[in-house]
Amino acid sequence: MSPDEERALVTRAERGERAAFDVLVKDALPKLRAVLRRLVGSPDDTDDLAQETLLKGFEKLSTFRGEARFSSWLTSIGTRLALNHLREKRQWRWDAQVHIAKLLHSTAEGREALQAIFRSPGHRFDAREHIAFCFSCVSRSLPPAQHAALILRDVFDYKNREAAKALGLRESELRRDLGEARATMQQRFDGLCGLVSKDGICYQCKGLREQTPDKCSAEIPELGAESAEARYTRRLEVSRDADLDHGAMQDFHDMVWRDLARLEETAR
Repeated sequence: MSPDEERALVTRAERGERAAFDVLVKDALPKLRAVLRRLVGSPDDTDDLAQETLLKGFEKLSTFRGEARFSSWLTSIGTRLALNHLREKRQWRWDAQVHIAKLLHSTAEGREALQAIFRSPGHRFDAREHIAFCFSCVSRSLPPAQHAALILRDVFDYKNREAAKALGLRESELRRDLGEARATMQQRFDGLCGLVSKDGICYQCKGLREQTPDKCSAEIPELGAESAEARYTRRLEVSRDADLDHGAMQDFHDMVWRDLARLEETAR
């Protein structure tokens, strides 16, 4: 869709043509949901925030100036809604996924739920998807502004100016949040991930692959490197394009996200 076509649809939608707005949404929704999913994780929260974003977007159509694509404008609205949502929630523990794994394996109900997913015909182990899932989990342990800056800048490759505008920040604030977030994430992954450190406490990638050895989309990628910064960059490279909203492990990740959200809201 060209910018002129987009502008014409916005004009029609402002006049009350719902069909024109629906065309705009159809083009913008994949990007919006991808960003929301990485920010909040939970499929239910993603659905709710996406719906709220569409309502807000329709109400604010008169403020669209065409300085960015409609999808970027709509995603900025969704990003701020997600940021407000995260500020109302507790920050997660840096090793939250380790805690939820122990909890799921500690009960017959949890073990059966896992096995039901592993036996599902559509389930596949995809290491890149799970590394992306893990990245968002650990990122939820950051202050919300740092978490959002990291997701927009490092996962979705926003420019500093674009990310700052989407989050309502000055570029200097964005750079500060981003620098602190990167340093924290590098440190936490080195203490957490068994793929990069013999001292890591999480071996989920290996364990999940062993659960379904005949249902693997690809081998577990190599994440090791000499420096923490290089290991962090490599992690982004292998997981940036993973689709957490429609991927091969969506059923598993949806279940774990829901359980994680409940667990971390009550954790002390």
